[in-house]
Amino acid sequence: AKKFNLASLVPEMEAVSNSDTPRITMIPITDLEPNCNNFYDTSNIDDLADSIDMNGLLEPLCVFRRTQFRRPYLIFSGHRRFKALLRLRSRDTGTRWDEVPCIVYPDPHDANREMVMLIHANSTGRILSNWEKAEQALRLKKALIAMRESGAELPGKIRDLVAEEMQMSSSKLARLDAIQKNLTQRK
Repeated sequence: AKKFNLASLVPEMEAVSNSDTPRITMIPITDLEPNCNNFYDTSNIDDLADSIDMNGLLEPLCVFRRTQFRRPYLIFSGHRRFKALLRLRSRDTGTRWDEVPCIVYPDPHDANREMVMLIHANSTGRILSNWEKAEQALRLKKALIAMRESGAELPGKIRDLVAEEMQMSSSKLARLDAIQKNLTQRK
């Protein structure tokens, strides 16, 4: 059976993902806005800032362009890197950190597709806390339900799609639902 590709729900993401060489654009750090829907942990950035200072930024931030906002680029992947870069910029008197390498995606113009992009881009490459896993599952489930209600064709059960995206069994996802109901986020 062919696996469901979550990115296929967001054509803006799939077009860039399918490109052999995504275009990296240097963007002024003052033009970047953190996504208020980001729920992933962005604490403990000192080691990351030191690594970026020593080795440079190894992975660009992922953003989409917003035309009607004070800051024209909204981050959907790279919030910790952004905070580390801001810290480096505040310590450095030069201009080294004034511009940030970013991959620019088209604005999805839809809160549910935006949430799918945020989760899809942030769900790999990091160790998630139980709270983050549970929150990710809850938000992805809500976004997929809303997308299905708006006419998106989604194969099978929402729970199975969420479990597949999170690379876990449906029964483990059910346990995460229970955790979500009993955990609170530590600040």
